[in-house]
Amino acid sequence: MMTPETTATLWQQAAVKMTGHFRYYGVVFNESKLNHFHWACVGALYRWLNRRSQRCSYTWEQFKRRLWFCPLPDPPRGSELLDISSAHAATRNHKPKSRMP
Repeated sequence: MMTPETTATLWQQAAVKMTGHFRYYGVVFNESKLNHFHWACVGALYRWLNRRSQRCSYTWEQFKRRLWFCPLPDPPRGSELLDISSAHAATRNHKPKSRMP
């Protein structure tokens, strides 16, 4: 069953979820996956908005126009990403055990 939420409410909820995902997973080596997640969310939102009635609610051109005026958050890039390899890296205080007999 479809929920009778407005487009603005769905748009705002999608933006909040995407922002949370980007903040949690926004590390240096994960930039390509964040971009993939962003475009997967845009595609899912487009499909979801078009499922709300018997006819197509949005064409892709109308949807791109809405994205232009009400943008969804972009994934962080470059210096915006958290570098966990240097400052927060765990240091080993012990010698790793060998699995060789």
